[in-house]
Amino acid sequence: MLFVPWLLPLVVLGACAVDAAVEDPAPSIDDEVRAAVPAPTHVVHRSGTQLLDGAGAPLVMKGVNLGGWLLWEGWIWGGAISLFHSGDNAETQVFARLVDLLGAAGAASFREHLRDAYVTEADIARIAALGFNSVRVPFNHALLETDDHPFQYLESGFARLDQLIAWGEAHHVYVVLDLHSTPGGQCTSFPDDPDAQLLWQNSFARTRTVALWRAIAARYRDRAWVAGYDLMNEPCNGSNEQLRALSARIVAAIRQVDPDHLVIVEGNTFATDFTGFPQRLDENQAYSYHTYNFVRDDRAERFPIYAALAAAQQVPLWVGEFGEASADYLRSTVAMFKDPQFNVTGGWAVWTWKRAPSAHPVLQAIAIPPLWQKTINWITVPAFHARPSALEAALGAAQFLSAITLDHCTEDTALATALR
Repeated sequence: MLFVPWLLPLVVLGACAVDAAVEDPAPSIDDEVRAAVPAPTHVVHRSGTQLLDGAGAPLVMKGVNLGGWLLWEGWIWGGAISLFHSGDNAETQVFARLVDLLGAAGAASFREHLRDAYVTEADIARIAALGFNSVRVPFNHALLETDDHPFQYLESGFARLDQLIAWGEAHHVYVVLDLHSTPGGQCTSFPDDPDAQLLWQNSFARTRTVALWRAIAARYRDRAWVAGYDLMNEPCNGSNEQLRALSARIVAAIRQVDPDHLVIVEGNTFATDFTGFPQRLDENQAYSYHTYNFVRDDRAERFPIYAALAAAQQVPLWVGEFGEASADYLRSTVAMFKDPQFNVTGGWAVWTWKRAPSAHPVLQAIAIPPLWQKTINWITVPAFHARPSALEAALGAAQFLSAITLDHCTEDTALATALR
């Protein structure tokens, strides 16, 4: 999810990776753009500025993000955000504080139980029943590959994605795989769970990112309900040239093993700036922008720019994230997406399916238990909140794991209707 730069300090997180690998040169512009080939017939694909499904029928993906599940952000679970402590909402920091409170075994157990309970088949079935046809799943690279063992991919992490895709197949819900946190991190903001040195300064992290996408594509190349590969969530802090070069390397690696699936490219500066992409990188590509109004409402200025980009490059637009605003603002945003002048032919995904209550509406609101509220407050902003005892933290964690299941959430059905 996007948080604007002036709301975030440049937080130093994690250990600095060793710049130990020599990366391949970026493909040239001629190399990046594939020759026209017959459109794939078994997966979601581009036809001009439109998306088509595997049978060749027009497709508009209207969906939700599964934030807070396989990529953690403490505020989604009821935590606080402080201007000077925003980095404490990042997954690595949240997990470290859980280790401090629960011990290593307790924190690991909490993580697995949360992954079991936060999104289940019941959630996917309900998403489909509400009229949505797609989900975007933000995941941390650490789900599939730890920093201590690069290029050794975790079957346990892939099993989580396998299961989600199987649920999608069963309920006719497309899955967009979103690498929300790359090795090293692609932005200093806490949703990207960055290290002290981002991948823009670390060639080994970039090499790992390319290899990871190749492994993902090799595994899912035959899965028709995988709608596409969202290469990097909200990149920032790197130049347009760096972003284009790395995106081209990732696409080339994917195409070595998967010639067909849609690749989704996000713009620089939190998926808002596409000036670094003078032409598309691939024949089967979409662009994804994100839109929020944390500073001001700039939709009327930005949306025509994106529409012109789509028209000029004959690429579908898909809004991978929007939300965290009033119900009226969300309704008017969806109305703009539906307006042909803005060319949002690919569809949209609201942020997010399930989270703690706030001033803004949410599809599934989690009732935060008091002991968990005390625990997550200390985890996210320890300078201003009392540390819970070990017993309080353990009880709070157990209560939270019960509260996150769909049957314990409060649904806003009217919002679901408005978002479609």
